[in-house]
Amino acid sequence: MSFADATVSAPGNIRCGYHGFEFNLLNNGTIDQGLGCSTGCSSLKMLPVRDLHGLIWISPDGDESIEPVTLPPEHFCEGFKTITGTTRIKCTAEQFLENVVDSIHLPLVHAFGNREDPVPHNYTAARVSKHEGLATFKYRTSKTSMFAYLAKNSTFLDVRNEYRLPATVATTVTSGNGDVKVVRAHARQDGDSTVVYWHLTRNFLTHPWFDPLAKFIFMATLEEDAVVLRKCDPRYQKGLFHSRYDALQVMRRHALRALLRR
Repeated sequence: MSFADATVSAPGNIRCGYHGFEFNLLNNGTIDQGLGCSTGCSSLKMLPVRDLHGLIWISPDGDESIEPVTLPPEHFCEGFKTITGTTRIKCTAEQFLENVVDSIHLPLVHAFGNREDPVPHNYTAARVSKHEGLATFKYRTSKTSMFAYLAKNSTFLDVRNEYRLPATVATTVTSGNGDVKVVRAHARQDGDSTVVYWHLTRNFLTHPWFDPLAKFIFMATLEEDAVVLRKCDPRYQKGLFHSRYDALQVMRRHALRALLRR
């Protein structure tokens, strides 16, 4: 029976609306009373729950060792605007996550990619912790990029690609004139598709009038990824690397395998 309509019968006690069983939340969810049941004969499964910055994080398997994903500093900064959304892509969650941290796919997949100068500059990658990895590089934007339009010329962008196990990735793009765009995405496998929950934070064109435009451009970018990912057969993806620019992908794979073993 769903506890959506359960009632609180006493401090720390919750009553099931179907059988009338009462569970003591202050005593590990054990049953206090109910027809045909003796005290303590059954209990609810208590899950770790944390309230962080107004978001509720739950560990369904009871494992609290993985910290909740921290929101980017820009989320709390004055002058930044965040919009959120959900989209579905027909691919595996791992395909989506690895695609985001793959820096070399930018010029090959996206319209804003610069095919004349496709290689990341000053590329570095490092494991921040056993659950986190970070890559930084400079990328020369193309003339079709929004950043190039705002800066009125083609310029280098500072890019940060990050992963956070088990299923979070983020990309932060900063232009030379201080324009910042942060995309943070959480991926969940749902059948043969992946549900992507995303946050897009920006400090330019922050008036709500521009939210539809920002979402349109971002969804167009996701669709460019989706076109490629829909054609990828996950059976043949393992072990395929482009070059040293896949360092963050390799780090994430090793870290994920270690987490799964544990």
